[in-house]
Formats: sequence, structure tokens, C-alpha cells
Amino acid sequence: MKRILILGGDIDIAKQIAQLEFAKFNNLSFDYVYPYMNPLDTNLLAFNNKFEEIHNNLKISTRASVKFVYCASKYFFVSKSFRIHLRVMLIGNYKLTSKQGLALTIRNFFRVKIILYLLASVYGFFRLPEKLLNLILRFNLNQSNIFQNILKESNANIIVLISSGRDNMHFLMSTLSKRRGISYVMLIQNWDGPSSKNFISSKFDYVGLWNEQQLEHLKSLIDINKETFKIIGSPTCDKAYSEYDSTRVFKDSINTSKKLLYIGQRNNYDELSDVIQIQEFLRTNNCAYSKLAYRPHPNSKMKAKRIESRRHDFRDLEILDSGKLNLLDYSGIICLPTTFLLEVILSAVPAILYAPTDNLNFRNPRKMLQYKHFSPIINSSWISITKDFNTLLSYLPEGLPAQNKPDQRIFDTLFPKFSDAYAMRVNNMLENIISEL
Repeated sequence: MKRILILGGDIDIAKQIAQLEFAKFNNLSFDYVYPYMNPLDTNLLAFNNKFEEIHNNLKISTRASVKFVYCASKYFFVSKSFRIHLRVMLIGNYKLTSKQGLALTIRNFFRVKIILYLLASVYGFFRLPEKLLNLILRFNLNQSNIFQNILKESNANIIVLISSGRDNMHFLMSTLSKRRGISYVMLIQNWDGPSSKNFISSKFDYVGLWNEQQLEHLKSLIDINKETFKIIGSPTCDKAYSEYDSTRVFKDSINTSKKLLYIGQRNNYDELSDVIQIQEFLRTNNCAYSKLAYRPHPNSKMKAKRIESRRHDFRDLEILDSGKLNLLDYSGIICLPTTFLLEVILSAVPAILYAPTDNLNFRNPRKMLQYKHFSPIINSSWISITKDFNTLLSYLPEGLPAQNKPDQRIFDTLFPKFSDAYAMRVNNMLENIISEL
């Protein structure tokens, strides 16, 4: 019996794959390991209990960051996205033009990590052997031995990693020795990965990509084997097309709810102050919107802490969690540079891409627009873009501008539509792998 082990990532994806009917007809067994969830196979219970420790282990995360600095330096001249990230890793995410930013940056140089990052940067810039770096990073890392032993004990023929590319699991799988006869599969779970933070290890035999854009980005970094990389989309795309595709009427108003939505991003920009000022502007002016809702990035722990500390400022504000969000419930959307922007464009709701700067953070929303994956949107006229807060406020009395219908051919390279479900596309990918084992 062939055995497939699914690690980390989105538990909903893992469940979908594990419940595929085709397993019954192909003599397969599935299992998945994820924090806070018991595995199907009790033999893996010990590993599951260790998984959270590995997933969040700071020692592993530091070494994973060192490996990222090496890769970013290796491809320094290939992409501005990597140069932005490398600057943040080496110098810090603060501007040197302000006293506070300068003070925080100086403090940053006293961290031990900086020495490691600088050494890794020099090592990568001169493209020195990656295998030697992997050996150094694995030295005295007990978790790597635990991880490797469990993979061996699982008796899996195929190990599927659902990953962003910057997590501890990806780092461990890319540095550990690989047993013969085992296939590594990676399913990329984010849009911006290959553009800004994802370096696919050669250890992975097959990689499921979001879109054609990711394939083109990877071609600029490594030699591409067409059999290794396959575009399979994402559950995010499937869900968005099921909710918005039939409503794509690009006109001045989709509904009369008079509700305005502000979609935040993960990076350390003070969007809470924006939200408070917008809410006050709506209250004191005659605007097209009567109510504001705020959706912070679900993975930003810092934003969550700030919201909790300023709860008194949000008494009349609707703060949305990371659950179901229907964009058609709103008559206007302010969206910062984030993956959600693709769904906003698909929804056709009047919207604006808001990319401000600030005086403290180097990697602010405006800087993020320089990331390579945003280029097709920036170079189009699909959605209005503003970088100034006062300009943003000036739209509110009359309402945000209507979107223009995107070039479908270009949009499909970012947000592809498929006729079958994501799990079935993974199914087909795995069947091809199994036939080769």
C-alpha cells in the first residue's frame, strides 16, 4: 500500500486531500500532521505532539532566516523584491531619516542574528556551496533529527508539504538528507511566495503552483523542469470565483448598503490610525458611506495586540475576524497591497488600492508595490491607486471609483479559474507521481 503524509499548512486543504475517494481505488493511505490535531495514525501521535514545538521553534526559525538571507543574496540582482527583504533582514525595518528609526536600527546591530545574517549574505552573494551551508545550519539542531526520524518511521512514499516557503518545515525538508524512493511534494499556499520570499529547494520532486506568474518568477531563478512544476491554482481562487464570478458587472454601484470596508495587511504599518480617522470623517461629513468595517490581516499578531490595546477607540467600528467575508456586502472597498486584492478585483465592487508610506517603517505599503507580483496590477488600469491619505478621503463624499474590467488573459495568469475542485487537481498530480514510483 502506498502511503502519503501531509504536513502543516492549511488544515482544510489537508482534510480535502485525505478524504479523496480515489485513494480507495489506488490502494493508498493518507495521514496528516498539524498543530492541535491528532493524526489519523496513532503511531504518529508522538510526532504530532512535537510538531507545534518544531513549527514555532525560534532556534529553527533563526536558522531558516539565515538560509533565506543566503538565497536572497544569491539572487540579489534578479529581483528587487529580494533586495527589499534583504535590506530588512540586515538593517531592520526602519527608516534612517527619523530619530526613532535610526535609534531602532542602531539597536538592531547589537543582535547576534545580524552577524549570522551578514555572514550568510556574503556567502550567498558569492554563490558558495549550499550543501555546506545546510550542514552548518543543521549542526546541533536536535529537532532536525527528530523530524527526520519521524519521516522515516511514517513509511510514507510521498510527503506533501503545504507551505509558504518561509516556515520551519520547509527549511528542515530542504536541509535534511532525503531517503531514496521518497517523493517530496510542495503545495504553495500563497500568491507572493516565489516573488518575494519563497526559494524552492531542489529536494522537492514536484511543486504545485498558484499561477503562471509564479512559474515565470521561478524561471528567473532556477532551471525549470516542466514535469516538476505544475499550475494547480488554490482554494482561495476557487472560493472567490464561486462567490463573485457571476456578479462581475463593472458599474458605479453594486449595492446600496453604504458600508465601506478597509482591508489591512500584515506588515507593520499603522493602519489603525487610518481606520479611526476614516471613521471620524464619515461621522462628520456627508459621505456615500454611513458605516466602516475593518478587516485586519488574520496572521498579524501585532495588529491583534494593537486592536486590543485601543479597544476604546473602536466602540462603533465593526472589526471582522478571519472567517467568511463576502465583498458584495459592501458598496466600497479600501484595500492595502495584499493577496486579498485579487478577490477585490474579481468582485467588481467600487474600490481603491491604497498604498501609503510612513515615517518609520521601511517596508510600508508603498514599498510593497515594488514587489514583482504586483507589477501586472500596477501597470494596468483595473483599479484606481492612491498613495495619499487626503486623496483617499476626498473620494468618500461621492464614493470610491468603479473598477475597470481586467484583461482576462492577464488576470488568469494571476488568479486562474479551473472547472474542477482544488483537491481533485492535487489528486491528479499525486496520481501521476504514484504511477512513477
